[in-house]
Amino acid sequence: MARHRVAAGNAPKVLRSPSEALVGYCTRHGCSFDWMLEGCLKGLKRMMDARRGRAAAVPSTAAIVAKYAQLSPEEQAIVTAEIKRILERDQ
Repeated sequence: MARHRVAAGNAPKVLRSPSEALVGYCTRHGCSFDWMLEGCLKGLKRMMDARRGRAAAVPSTAAIVAKYAQLSPEEQAIVTAEIKRILERDQ
């Protein structure tokens, strides 16, 4: 298995909003934006699984509904609006 080593000087500075340099870096090196921006271990796992050729597990409907229920009303409104936008775009 090949190890990906990148010199510290070659990696762009990571901020809360991604810069063009960060987007380019993540795209070139196949890095997860979740992992780079937030340190999300699930993002790291998805990235490593993709590199190893494993399919990502799709969450069940029940898991998605449970996560949605944990959101604040404002966050639910944002998610609902985004889903509607995506569905309208694909029609």
